[in-house]
Amino acid sequence: MEAAGVKTASPRAGIKGLTLYLIALAGALLFISLFAHQQFQVEALKLRLDLAPAPAGYTVVEIPPLATVRARTHAVPVQLSVRLESIDPHSVQKMLEKNRSRSSLVNSIGKGLREAAVLFTLKVLFLSAAGGAFGVFLWWRKPRPCLLGALGATLTVGMLMAGTYLTYDPGKFKNPEFDGVLKAAPWALSLAGQALDKIDTLSDKMETVADNVHQLFSQINRLQPFEGERQGLVKVLHVSDIHNNPAALVYIQRIAHLFGVDLIVDTGDITDYGTPLEGLLLERLAEIKVPYVFVPGNHDSPETVKKMKSIPGVSVLDGTAVTVKGLRVMGFADPSSATGDPEPPSMYTISRFAGEIERSLLEEPHRPDILAVHNHRAARQMAGKAPVVLYGHDHRLSVDEASGSVLINPGSSGAAGLRRLQGDRTPYSVVIQYYAPEGGKMRLRAADSITVKNLDNGFHVERHVFNAGGAN
Repeated sequence: MEAAGVKTASPRAGIKGLTLYLIALAGALLFISLFAHQQFQVEALKLRLDLAPAPAGYTVVEIPPLATVRARTHAVPVQLSVRLESIDPHSVQKMLEKNRSRSSLVNSIGKGLREAAVLFTLKVLFLSAAGGAFGVFLWWRKPRPCLLGALGATLTVGMLMAGTYLTYDPGKFKNPEFDGVLKAAPWALSLAGQALDKIDTLSDKMETVADNVHQLFSQINRLQPFEGERQGLVKVLHVSDIHNNPAALVYIQRIAHLFGVDLIVDTGDITDYGTPLEGLLLERLAEIKVPYVFVPGNHDSPETVKKMKSIPGVSVLDGTAVTVKGLRVMGFADPSSATGDPEPPSMYTISRFAGEIERSLLEEPHRPDILAVHNHRAARQMAGKAPVVLYGHDHRLSVDEASGSVLINPGSSGAAGLRRLQGDRTPYSVVIQYYAPEGGKMRLRAADSITVKNLDNGFHVERHVFNAGGAN
């Protein structure tokens, strides 16, 4: 029995209302899944933001082709995805030219991300309303239920967004999950927070070390290249495995200038992953006013090779040769550099690669004075095929002779790259080589290896002398 003037809701009406709400929510989630993505620009970065229902509250950061990084950052069961679409080199160059402070840059990026988040939230709420109304419209095709569906879906999604904001903890990225090539290199995430403050200090110290090395060479007679035979002398600075270390580029430039080298030979791995952003660090090579010969390594991608070819004064060798002051250098790119995958080539690939090099050398009308490759195993198989074989890859300084060839590995001229800034103890090392004409050919007469283990405690120099005519 009903009281006079009072109406009670029937169970059927409640079921109808719940059905309407669930249909509206389903429509909203469908629209969000299909259309809740937005591209936006923050400084030099073009990003894409996506939102989708998920079993747990994760934030996923995609950095193609390096990795996918994710962390459980919030309590609401939705997944936020941020994808790096591209990097504008011109914008990065402008940032570098303005010499903006780190705090200014961080504040600007933070402001851009907040503005993008607000616009994205408004878009998601609009999609919720549109999806809710559309879902109900498919069933009822009446204005009032559609309006109620839009309102209910918007309120629900709005609560989810609010919950995400209130429970969001960016600190969860201190221990993220990795997938992709960066899985083995989580140091990269903390690099921005720790390394950028150290680069300028490192560069200054490397310049000081270079000055001290030169002063030592100038003052100690026993370190003169060799007595009285300076006519026609050609100096070669051999570097390798810089791995994105900007301080190493400063050091190399200073050494090249102080010692008056005629040629720089780089046996690869100048980058870590061969991305366009890493390519921006290579612009400094244009300041080195010395011919720069580059042989790509396994960490150097086709993008790296393209960038190196665009830099004035740089010659990229892959089955080709250059001649500087009568010294002929022939180089072969590492097989992995053609793929963009930094995984070193297998022993089978190396053996096949060595065979291809040997056939190319036999077909050469002019035998090179120097053969340059990246991989140390490939270099060992080339012993006896050229007077001097230069290589890198394993970060181990080595100067020795085998089968009538001198084999030289300068170690890592970048001290294993930016990982040095994270505590890696690999030393900086380079080798200066001295060639002189003899019997119509250029012969290696001496090589000086320079190792910097501790920027505060000096360096180590070792002289290697080769008998005239010793390397055939």
